[in-house]
Amino acid sequence: MHNLLSRQLNDEFIDALRILESRLTLIHSQPNTLRRTLVDPKFNKLTEKRDDFILRCILDHAQNYSEERKAFFSENTKQFGQQPVREVYREVGITYFGNVENLQGWLRCNLLAIIATNCRISSNLPDRQLKADNELDF
Repeated sequence: MHNLLSRQLNDEFIDALRILESRLTLIHSQPNTLRRTLVDPKFNKLTEKRDDFILRCILDHAQNYSEERKAFFSENTKQFGQQPVREVYREVGITYFGNVENLQGWLRCNLLAIIATNCRISSNLPDRQLKADNELDF
């Protein structure tokens, strides 16, 4: 039973990604983004510079498209799921997901709206409401 449910969820997720493929946006980095990463990093450890640069690119992109719905998925919750980072996501209108199950639920709920609008994804309310990771209290 578990394998059947898992396979069904995976198939639904792949179907949703196929539909979203034409709506996804590749985020290009800018020289200023790299400078800010080096001068004023969001993450403190030297080993986190790559993640810091990725985060900066995502935030810059979100600010440039402030009117559009945005979602970001990364299972790297150690860096991208930190409370201060989740608060920054909220400030720029990003819905963050740190696990695929919550992303799948959000996609189910928002798929029609995503298709109808030009939603940018950086990557259910069936019986219960699933929240984005930046809406959850830890």
